[in-house]
Amino acid sequence: MENVTFEKLPSAVAGLYEKLERLERIILDLGKKDDNAKVQPEQQDEYISRKQAAKMLKISLPTLCEWSKTGIVKGYRIATRVRYKRRELELAVKAMKV
Repeated sequence: MENVTFEKLPSAVAGLYEKLERLERIILDLGKKDDNAKVQPEQQDEYISRKQAAKMLKISLPTLCEWSKTGIVKGYRIATRVRYKRRELELAVKAMKV
């Protein structure tokens, strides 16, 4: 492993987070393929990027930012990036339609 300086720490943490997400998807896919498994592991929320969230909600990035500030949707800061939980966005859309 290379030496990580303090300045490179946020990008290193973001890289580790992305690798963990990939590992989690692989493990979940392996669990789905196992027909003999009677109990599925509890599916955790999938974090998506700002662009993916805006596309899913069919809004612009500035509108997504405004919705985050006003509490319509909740963003999670992970290192230097903001992520959104897919399930929470789906629930927010349903709440808006009511």
